[in-house]
Amino acid sequence: MSAYQQSGQETTHAETTSHGGEEIVDLEQFARDKKPVPPSKKYQIRIDKDKYVVDVPHMTGEEILKLACKTSAGYLLSMKVKGQMVPVAPNEAVDFTASGVERFATVPKEVQEGEGPVRTDFTMLEEDVEYLNSKGYTWEAVATDAKRVVMRGFQPPQGLLPTQVDAFVIIPHGYPDAQIDMVYFHPPLARADGAMIRALVSNEFEGKTWQGWSRHRTANSTWRQGVDNLATHMMLVDDFLAAELSQ
Repeated sequence: MSAYQQSGQETTHAETTSHGGEEIVDLEQFARDKKPVPPSKKYQIRIDKDKYVVDVPHMTGEEILKLACKTSAGYLLSMKVKGQMVPVAPNEAVDFTASGVERFATVPKEVQEGEGPVRTDFTMLEEDVEYLNSKGYTWEAVATDAKRVVMRGFQPPQGLLPTQVDAFVIIPHGYPDAQIDMVYFHPPLARADGAMIRALVSNEFEGKTWQGWSRHRTANSTWRQGVDNLATHMMLVDDFLAAELSQ
């Protein structure tokens, strides 16, 4: 098995590229176009923000992490399938030709010695605390008119401004069985290219008006009890922020 990081390929059409005369199937584009992935000698996959080309139709979670110079000892791996983030175990085989496999995301496992919480009005799930600390956030669990987890120092993808903002999500009654929905930012995000961002709402909190992104799960990406949590929701947030820039 060989792999290399994708750069400078000549585009032949929307879903395949060419490298050295060989056709490369772009999994992300096929998934977005909702088309079946054909057999190929090479596949392009995206892990976080980087793209890689491999010459096998399937890899384990550990092998996918290795492409990004990471291991399961330090990172969790998820893949986006039909709009839903699904965890991938280290020994689990991922078939790149399966329907809807789009991209992969990693989350560090280890808890860093960050600022930690400065306010905890309600008890947080241990896995949510580990996620927040692993990101190095100064964070708060605030219960006023609603339960909010506030993350200070959130960094949106390049192409959105400001480069660092505060963010919060509302924790619904019944969580973690009930789903987290949307995300809110202050200061409000704007596209660096000046294009309008659609489907925005507002929420009053801390005496400020926060910008809410009205993005919701579909029938193909329902909340999974016992699997989804704050970390998987924020993976979706990262994904729909990046998707906004491709429109």
